[in-house]
Amino acid sequence: MRILKNTCRLAISVFMIAAMNAVIGCSEVNEEEEYLKESILGMWKTYSLGDELCLTNERAINEYLPDGKYVYTIFTNGLWFCGEVGSYTVSGNKLTMHYARNFSSECLVSFHDGRAVTLQTMSDIPGTENEGIGEMERVSGDYSQAILGLWEGVKLTGPETYGAAEHRWEFLEDGTYVYYTKNAAGVWEADPLNTENLFYVAGDVLCFRWIKDGVQYREWWDIEVCNDEKMIWTALREDSDGERFETVLEMKKCRCL
Repeated sequence: MRILKNTCRLAISVFMIAAMNAVIGCSEVNEEEEYLKESILGMWKTYSLGDELCLTNERAINEYLPDGKYVYTIFTNGLWFCGEVGSYTVSGNKLTMHYARNFSSECLVSFHDGRAVTLQTMSDIPGTENEGIGEMERVSGDYSQAILGLWEGVKLTGPETYGAAEHRWEFLEDGTYVYYTKNAAGVWEADPLNTENLFYVAGDVLCFRWIKDGVQYREWWDIEVCNDEKMIWTALREDSDGERFETVLEMKKCRCL
């Protein structure tokens, strides 16, 4: 009888320990989940991919809202998703994004030095990797309204991509822009060779899209400064040989043509 009692006590003790571990484990998962839900809120942009800084032309911008909605901007790999709205869910440390075009992706998320470290485990977005590690950093500002108006290039530092500083850009509220060059008489006029000029600003990231001679071109910039007097764009780019370089374009605000 004593042996039976001891056996029962041992069984109860083991059960209680297992139950306590389950509760503790569940509590840790819930804490991790709540931390992710709170910490992920706001707008983020791609900072690094693999072990390299993200090229400006490969950025994605994601905004996580408290109601489970997800606003995303993706330009790379031929995509042009500007401020589209989907949804997201959090389970433990797993973040799953559901896009408006029936794509989805999921990743495991942790936080380090103020950045969100992501380990992507699944993605069916065209042109993206199914697996990969990266980092996101918080977007520092919203220049979608401040950029509107007419700007003139003042100085370009670093290699050119599609043009020097001697141009003007007029950004309009409908998401189109006018690209000005000087004619033979030195007068500014809209460049007739550039058509279907579109732009989009997601936080502090700017993307252009235009067609010239039947070919579509794209160019991305990080907006470092944008106020009533000046605007500064920066970009990390890569040439055909794989060499990376930085470019800085400074502009001034124009009051009239």
